[in-house]
Amino acid sequence: MMRVFSKINRKIIESKGEKFLTKLPNRYYVRGRGSNDERPSRLPLINERIRDRTLMLILPKSIKESDQSFNDKPQIVDRFTALSLAKHHQLDLVCVSNKSEPIVCKLMDFHKETFLSKQKQKEKKSQQPKADVKEIRMKAQIDQNDFERKANLIEKIIEVDNRCKISASATNKHLRADPQCIEKITEKIVKWGESKKLKVFEEQSSNPLQRRKFIISK
Repeated sequence: MMRVFSKINRKIIESKGEKFLTKLPNRYYVRGRGSNDERPSRLPLINERIRDRTLMLILPKSIKESDQSFNDKPQIVDRFTALSLAKHHQLDLVCVSNKSEPIVCKLMDFHKETFLSKQKQKEKKSQQPKADVKEIRMKAQIDQNDFERKANLIEKIIEVDNRCKISASATNKHLRADPQCIEKITEKIVKWGESKKLKVFEEQSSNPLQRRKFIISK
């Protein structure tokens, strides 16, 4: 039987069953008597939040070198011993895997490790090349003068960035006036690309009858 900390009558919950518990608002906190997995929490399992009696402990190299009594392999210890070791070396006891039996924990400086991991993620993002492609939008019933003006702009963009995106769209009003307008602008873009000796690649569109997208490159 699960313990429910709320003002709801226990008899109502017992008659409704476990499915009723999932429909409760967030203010009704449900907790089981089993392992930590039954407690819905986004907080990391560190130090006193780890409630398992036994756990598999991974020690850092600094502790292994200072105390030769510890082996290189992870050791199965009780919770009190792991917490006392963490307190003695001014480290945190962090659960790295709670799906195994017993759970796997590691001694580390938790705040330092999280800070370093965030810094590495920022460096990876900064090193990734930015793939921003400039986009030119056209209407299906575009005038010839406007088409030539935007075509010249596309050529200038390709000279600098080597590629450009074209988005051709047709409104419902345009489709009622000319159902083939989106096909006509597609043929016009393809012919213009071939005349300029450019590669025209059409991307997949969720609504090809009303919108088309192209990548123009050298």
